[in-house]
Amino acid sequence: MAIGILWSVKAWLQDSAGSSDLAERVANIFTLPRKELLFLVTAIVGGLVGGFGAWSGSLLKRKVKAYGN
Repeated sequence: MAIGILWSVKAWLQDSAGSSDLAERVANIFTLPRKELLFLVTAIVGGLVGGFGAWSGSLLKRKVKAYGN
């Protein structure tokens, strides 16, 4: 969840710092009615990527530990 929140905050900061309407245009490409929903989708994707990364790291650690004994 922390990675998802981080991605959402980063997307919001990037949008608020710039003067372009890129977030709205990308939201229109994905047929989202508002750019805030794009930030939600970004958080979900970030959470999934972070979760799968942590899971694969955990599995790799178990394999390394099993071969090390």
